[in-house]
Amino acid sequence: RHLLEFAPWCQIDVRVAMFSADHADELLCGNPDYVLDCIDDIKTKIDLLSSCCEKKLRVISSMGAGAKADPTRIHIANLDDVVEDPLASRIRWQLGKAKYGASIRKVEAIYCSEKPHMKLLPLELSNEN
Repeated sequence: RHLLEFAPWCQIDVRVAMFSADHADELLCGNPDYVLDCIDDIKTKIDLLSSCCEKKLRVISSMGAGAKADPTRIHIANLDDVVEDPLASRIRWQLGKAKYGASIRKVEAIYCSEKPHMKLLPLELSNEN
């Protein structure tokens, strides 16, 4: 609803559902102009982005903002160009591993270029496929 205050011409199809690759066709139907990704779980985020790449859907994906506080350092860029964001690095690596590396240029990311003020827990590389 808040977005409609700024962009009343938008048609928004809100889905309150947990995304899974098994339900991608159902959840991504209708040929949307953009898919907005605000998922925190890495595996689910990669499943969504992979499905969007497969279906050639444009997507805007939120990256990690943990331990960051400067709103003047928020950027929108291609996922390939994101810096200072461990989540984005992990997602690029996973999408490349899944043979979607060429599609990364189609994924827009919202991220913060500020260096974290404290250390975050490391992203586990060995627990995911």
